[in-house]
Amino acid sequence: MIENKIEKSGLITIDLDDFILPKTAFAFFNLSDYLEHDIILKERAFREALKQTDWSIYEHKYIIITPPPQAILPKWTPLLITSHLMQINNKGVFWGDENAALEYFMQKNIRDLDVLEYHDKKVILKGCSDKRVSDQCYMILIEKLSSVVFSLMYGEACSTVPLYKKKVKG
Repeated sequence: MIENKIEKSGLITIDLDDFILPKTAFAFFNLSDYLEHDIILKERAFREALKQTDWSIYEHKYIIITPPPQAILPKWTPLLITSHLMQINNKGVFWGDENAALEYFMQKNIRDLDVLEYHDKKVILKGCSDKRVSDQCYMILIEKLSSVVFSLMYGEACSTVPLYKKKVKG
């Protein structure tokens, strides 16, 4: 019988790919639909259009509002949209492009991670994650985990790079 030494070692692997949101969890708020000639926002018409919007299509989703680059928008534009979106149950709102939103929501999911299950455990941050997982995401996770884990490594169970080990008081 083949013995799985990695399984017996008590190592826990965290794959940062798990923090990447599936595309289906995103909803895009098309700001162009609310602008005149795709560039000008007229406050009265904008407020009225927002009142008429079916906000339920954004429920239980991460919402990305991408402003058209040529648009002339007052500073309060994303604030007003967000105030409407906060009246429904959504997972978060982001103003900007899709790549920046993906990074923001990955970081948010990492920051929201309950690390108690890793208390005094040996943890490996899986290497070779999706290229969309930034170094910053790894850094945030290390910040969270280093206060609770016994040891922290990077790579694969068969070949790891030690990152942190709890100092034993003695």
